[in-house]
Amino acid sequence: MPKRMAVHRILCPTDCSESSRAALRRALSLARWFGARVTALHVMPVLPLPKSGTSWAGYVSLTTHYVESARREAVAAFERFMEPYLTMESPVDTSIVVGATDTPWREIAEAAEALPADLIVMGTHGRTGLDHLLLGSVAEKVLRRAPCPVLVVGGPDGHDAAAPFFRRIVCATDLTPGSQATVDTALSLAQESLARLTLLHVVEDVRGERSLDVYRPVPEKAAFRRALMARAQERLGRLGAGAHSFCDVVERVEAGTAWEEVIRVAEQEDADLIVLGVHAGGTLGRLFAGSTADQVVRHAPCPVLVAREDRSAAGAVSFTEAAAHAS
Repeated sequence: MPKRMAVHRILCPTDCSESSRAALRRALSLARWFGARVTALHVMPVLPLPKSGTSWAGYVSLTTHYVESARREAVAAFERFMEPYLTMESPVDTSIVVGATDTPWREIAEAAEALPADLIVMGTHGRTGLDHLLLGSVAEKVLRRAPCPVLVVGGPDGHDAAAPFFRRIVCATDLTPGSQATVDTALSLAQESLARLTLLHVVEDVRGERSLDVYRPVPEKAAFRRALMARAQERLGRLGAGAHSFCDVVERVEAGTAWEEVIRVAEQEDADLIVLGVHAGGTLGRLFAGSTADQVVRHAPCPVLVAREDRSAAGAVSFTEAAAHAS
C-alpha cells in the first residue's frame, strides 16, 4: 500500500484570468481534502506594458508616474480577484512578487521552494503557434523547474467540490525505475477517493521516420512490437499487483505516439486526472518538438498532475530503449 501523498502547502500562481480562477478553485478543493493551506501568488512585471506597444521605444518612454499607477491597478485587480475566496473555509494567503516580464516561471519556482510547497496548482491558456513551441508556456517552464509536483488545470474546470476527489485516473509510465514514485502518487490518489486507476504504457513506433537511430536496424518490426507490448504488460501487472486489494486498477499497453495515446486513453476512460512524470533537461530539438508532458498538458481533456522523476535512478533509460538494446 503506497504512503499517503502529503500536502500541507499549495502554491497557486494566478494572473487573474479565467483559467487561473479554475486553478484556484481546484487548489482550494484540494486544500479542504488534505487540510492544507493555499498561497495565491501574483507575479507583477517590473515594467508594465507601454501604451504604445511592446517595442523598445515604448518601454523607454514609460514615466515613473505611469509605472506606479499601473502597479497600483495591478494590485487592486489581484485583490478584487481574490476577494471571493478569502472568506472561505480553507485558509488562503496572498503574495505579490515583482519579476521580469518574460520569466514569471522563475518567481513561481522560487516561491514554491521558499514556502516550501508540496504542490503547485496552476492554469494554462493552451497557447499554440510557433512561438509557443519554441519558448514554451509559463506552465511548461514551471513543469521543468518546480521543486514539487505540478497540477495543471487547462481551461474551465468543471470540478464539483462536493463530488468525489477523483473518479477515474490515468497514470502514464515509461517503466523506468525513476517512474515508481509517479505510480505510487497515482495509487495514493486512487486510494484516497476509491477511484479507478488505469496504469498505461505506450510502446512507440521503434522504426518510424522520427525514431531514434538505435531502433532502425531492428528487424521484424511487428514481431518486435508485440514482444515489447507483452513484456510491458507483464511489467505493468507487477506494478499494479499489490494495489488490487485496495483500489480498482487496470493495466493497459498501447502502441503509437506517446502523448496521443495518453490523450486518447484519457478520453476513452473519461478520466478526470492524468498523472505522469517528467525528466529534467532536454535538447533544443526536444524543446522545439515539445516533450510528451508538454503535449499532454496542451491537449488534455482534464487536469494533469506532473511529478519530477529521478532520471539517474539505476541509470534509468526507458523500457523501450532498454528492450531495443537487449534485442
